[in-house]
Amino acid sequence: MRFLRHRIHVIGFSLLACFLFSVETFAQNAPGDLETVLGEQILAPSAALLQMKSFILSRVPPPPVATSAAQWTEESQRLRRHLLQDVVFHGWPPEWVTSSPKFEDVGTIETHEGYRLRKLRYEVVPGFQSVAILYEPEKLEGKVPAILNVNGHVGPMGKAVEYKQKRCINFAKHGILALNLEWFAFGELRVEGSAGGGMVKATMNGHKELLGVIIDKEAVDPNDVDMLQDLVVAAVNEAARKVDEEMQGQLGAMTGGMNIPGLF
Repeated sequence: MRFLRHRIHVIGFSLLACFLFSVETFAQNAPGDLETVLGEQILAPSAALLQMKSFILSRVPPPPVATSAAQWTEESQRLRRHLLQDVVFHGWPPEWVTSSPKFEDVGTIETHEGYRLRKLRYEVVPGFQSVAILYEPEKLEGKVPAILNVNGHVGPMGKAVEYKQKRCINFAKHGILALNLEWFAFGELRVEGSAGGGMVKATMNGHKELLGVIIDKEAVDPNDVDMLQDLVVAAVNEAARKVDEEMQGQLGAMTGGMNIPGLF
């Protein structure tokens, strides 16, 4: 009896193995054989969209119902505090959030072409400053719309990139204030190159604009002007090299060392 049961089990397993092998063999068909099965629509896109909307809306609290302007003002202030404290500034040090804005107007450039440029230095957070250019309509009266222009993947040129300047000028000519922010450590960057043991010093900003040259009187020899010229060139070249090194270091820190095409 036991032998008979054993034989039945062996035969059963053999038949099952043959069946599975056959299924696996016949399953190796061309992709086109499955198009009919896989092409059948299980759930219409409109139905899926409706289900998703229902799911989301069921979890959105209803908006507050205000019975007076004063009540709505109070509720709007509460919502603003909630968004700023619990979302936007979540995790920020309190002194950063509560500090007063600090802006310094460092000069205006009149273009007489329907707009002007106002150079600003401002404090991002206490102790950390950056710079910006405000494009103003030439005839600025009353309240006007404003737009913030942040830098994208434009590399070291920052706010000086041509398309960004044109965009801000266009805004200003149409009566819109356009604030153009600068890359960190670019426009406000100051480096110094020297030559001749410090007898000639050249100062340059992050856009490689020469800000000044200091020449020691001992380097001025009317009988050897060529040497002075060489010292000036060497000091300027060293300043430009330091700008490149500083920018590469700053971008490397911001990008985690990744090599992003187009930055350099």
